[in-house]
Amino acid sequence: MNNGFTPVGATVNLTVSGASQALALNTAGAGDTVYRIANLGTLVTFVTFGSSAVTTTASVGMPIPINGVVYVSLGNSVTHLAAIGSGAGSVLYVTAGAGGVYG
Repeated sequence: MNNGFTPVGATVNLTVSGASQALALNTAGAGDTVYRIANLGTLVTFVTFGSSAVTTTASVGMPIPINGVVYVSLGNSVTHLAAIGSGAGSVLYVTAGAGGVYG
């Protein structure tokens, strides 16, 4: 049975700029957490996952397309994401949950 994505807790957001910024992630409890990341705006945004000290660049980050949504499953050791764009123009919305999207 396909249960899809079930949100858990509040969505957090970050206004993306041309400088790397870290965002604290909510978790869905014990075990891995699935995150729905929506990039709303006019720029591709690049993200990297890690601790509170995480940073990113366009050359190492995972691209989130303009007005795109991606799902990632991350272990409990990941507490933050870092995001960067080529300037201002996008907002990332990150929602913790369980499950995912299946085609």
